[in-house]
Amino acid sequence: MSNQEPQNKNKTTEETAVEKRRRFIKGAGIAAPVIMALANRPAFGAVCTVSGFISVDPGNVSAQGHVVSVCGGKLPSYWINNQDIWPSGYYPVPVIHTPPTPDTPATLMGGAFNFSGGLAASTLLSVLQGTGGTDTDSVYMYLTSALLNAASPSFGYSLTVAEIQDMYKQIFAGTYLAAPGVSWTGAQLAGFLTQTMS
Repeated sequence: MSNQEPQNKNKTTEETAVEKRRRFIKGAGIAAPVIMALANRPAFGAVCTVSGFISVDPGNVSAQGHVVSVCGGKLPSYWINNQDIWPSGYYPVPVIHTPPTPDTPATLMGGAFNFSGGLAASTLLSVLQGTGGTDTDSVYMYLTSALLNAASPSFGYSLTVAEIQDMYKQIFAGTYLAAPGVSWTGAQLAGFLTQTMS
């Protein structure tokens, strides 16, 4: 043992630095999960997804009662009042071009949702305004707003265009299968979508 004591006292500067670095890395490894947990979204941010919304209150879809701004969505009124910033490829009204360039028609529901049923011949704007046909529970209005939200990359909306198109097709057929064994009516789907918008 007497031989080891002088060796420990005579550690080089490099060995001391390595030892300090190892202690630092070990401490950082313990602290990292805590820091990552603190950086997560708030718990009710889970209502931005269908599965998160169901887990908050699976029995009463439309009674959440709070708007979660972290979902990144805008309400139908936003899109009605901000027609100049609609996402690329979506037109609230016809765009008149100088001949010989043909005019660009207003975007129709059928083209936007890639579906020939339902309100296919109505414009997105008319559906947002509630004049596009029968929409007693406003589900098509909120689906249209959700579609524009998803098509706007800068919003960071929680749903994708494909998910919203699928919702439209399913709800047109009668109900939306939110999860295995959980079917939503149009009113329930509209209730979920409103929670993703502010």
